[in-house]
This record gives sequence, C-alpha cells and structure tokens, in this order.
Amino acid sequence: MTMKKNNFYKSNRQKLISISIVFFAFFLSFFISFYPLLAEDVVLDPKVPPSSGGPGGSPTFGSLPDFLRWLFFFGLAAAGVLAVVQIAIGGIFIMVSGANESLLQRGKDKIWSAIWGLLLALSVWIILDLINPDLVSMRYSIPEINLRAPTSGTTPSFNGCANCISIANGDLRDRLLPAACSGGISNCQTNLALSEKLKGLNVAGVQWKITEACPPTVTHSDPCHANCTCVDVAIMQRGNSCDGVSKVISSAQSAGLKVTNEYVNCGGRAYDTTTGPHLHISL
Repeated sequence: MTMKKNNFYKSNRQKLISISIVFFAFFLSFFISFYPLLAEDVVLDPKVPPSSGGPGGSPTFGSLPDFLRWLFFFGLAAAGVLAVVQIAIGGIFIMVSGANESLLQRGKDKIWSAIWGLLLALSVWIILDLINPDLVSMRYSIPEINLRAPTSGTTPSFNGCANCISIANGDLRDRLLPAACSGGISNCQTNLALSEKLKGLNVAGVQWKITEACPPTVTHSDPCHANCTCVDVAIMQRGNSCDGVSKVISSAQSAGLKVTNEYVNCGGRAYDTTTGPHLHISL
C-alpha cells in the first residue's frame, strides 16, 4: 500500500513538474516572439497617403532594408509561435499519458525540443545585438548613395547663375560626390548665399555629402536646381541614420534654409522624381 502511494505521489510530482515546464515554455515563447517589438518605440499611426506627393509625383514607400528587417522579426516571431504549438502538443501528451511512459517521454521530448529551438532563436538575436544593436533595431536603415543619370537623352535645363561661386575651388569641395554636377566636379557651382550657409552645417558626429548641385544632372520639378539656389545632400552615417537626418534638418533650418526630407524611413516622403533618399536644401 505504501509503495502504491509513493508511486502515486511520484507520478503526480512528475506531472506537476512537466506542467510547470509547459507554462514556463509558453511564457518564454511569447516573450521571445514579441520582445523585439516591445523593445522599440513603435508607433502605430495608420495613414492613407495623399494622391499626390508634391510637385511632380506621388509618394512611394518601402525598400529592401525594410523588407529584410521585417523578414528577420517575422522569422523570430514565427519561431516562437511554432514553439508554442509544439509545447502545447507536448503538454497534451504529458497530461493524457497516465502510466504510459512512452507517451510521457514523447511529450517531454517535444517540449524540450521547442525550448532548445527558442533558445537558439534568442541566441541569434543576442549575438546580433552584441555585434551591433542597430542590426536588431526597428529603426535601422542602410544609407544609400545614388549616382544620378539623366532620365532622357537631353541635358537638363540650366538657366545660368548670376551670383554663383565654384564649389570645386571653395570650402565645400570635400562635400561633393563625383557625379553631383553635370560636367563633373570642376563645373560645380552654387549660389553664394547658399554656399555660405552650407559651410555652417557642421553637425557633430554626422557626415553629409552633396549628391546634386548645379548644373543639375537630371531634370527636376523644382526650378531651384536650374538657378543654383538649392542642393541635394545625403547623410553618410551607418546605423541609426535617422538621428543624423534630424540633426542636419535642425541645423539647416536654424541657418534659415528650407529643407524637404526625402528619407522615407525617417519621416520623409519620396516622389516620382526621387532617385534615392536625401535632403533637398534650398534658400
């Protein structure tokens, strides 16, 4: 009688331990699935985009970095969901096993396999976070440099510049990309007042380059590119480039310049004439 009672307590204790493992694994599964989202300041702000994104076109959305980033988090969440299913099946096996040791062991194996899979998924996230936290950040964006080419066989219109200086021989030379002007760097120029204000855009920790100056390399909807009173600039910063975008915008506006943000991932908008993410800065 005592032996049967001991076996009864032992069996119940094993089931209690197994059920505890099931609940722990459920909690771990959901935590791993949704922790990357909880760790970020994600704001759900659904909006219907306007039919027109400004002069010359409608807004465009999405990029390869966006797709890869969301694919990673989708895979992580999918691993958690699949683990929950496996743990649920294993828990059912354990609870209906009774005296069937084979069924009990099968349930335990399913649960532990799911837990090891979750730990493997979590270790991938931890390793990437240790290498570079921006790799697992929802705000991560890959800076792009686009060398522009004329959209048609004709040279973009250039109205000349009455009050311009050469960028190639001035303080902004190091800010120029090789293909920023039609005719090469030696032909680059900009309005004198704009040049003086651009010299003051020395933002600590942020590098920016002029990707389009004057004469323009492509046809633009804004005529300022044809009279040299505006430039396009790109933020040369890996990781959280949105921080650099915000700093340059703030600095330019403080200098009395107008800024149009065409970084879609950083609160900006792209147009049909946009050839890549950049800031449009004008007098």
